[in-house]
Amino acid sequence: MFKIETELENWLQKYDQDMGERQNEYEQIFSDYKEESSQLKELEDRFQEVEVRYDNIMEERRIAQEQQEQAEREHQTAVRAAITIQAYWKSFKCRKALKSKGKKKGAKGGKKKGKK
Repeated sequence: MFKIETELENWLQKYDQDMGERQNEYEQIFSDYKEESSQLKELEDRFQEVEVRYDNIMEERRIAQEQQEQAEREHQTAVRAAITIQAYWKSFKCRKALKSKGKKKGAKGGKKKGKK
């Protein structure tokens, strides 16, 4: 009987020791968890602030890009319009010059005076 009591007591001591170690490990892990949870919360808060600023910056960049593209399209439209106007003007001047040359040539051809 004494042997069983001693064995039972040893088992209880071992159980208490194992449970004590596990409790200490649990408390250490739980305190680490609490610390990391608070760090996570701080990082999430900072991330939210940074994300808002990032979204604002990206929106500003998108608007600036759209404005730049619109200005480029307007510039290209103006260039095409200028090219068209210049082409019409050059053709007008060319036709005018050809008409005046034709009239001058006809007038000179009929009025030739020279020595025979």
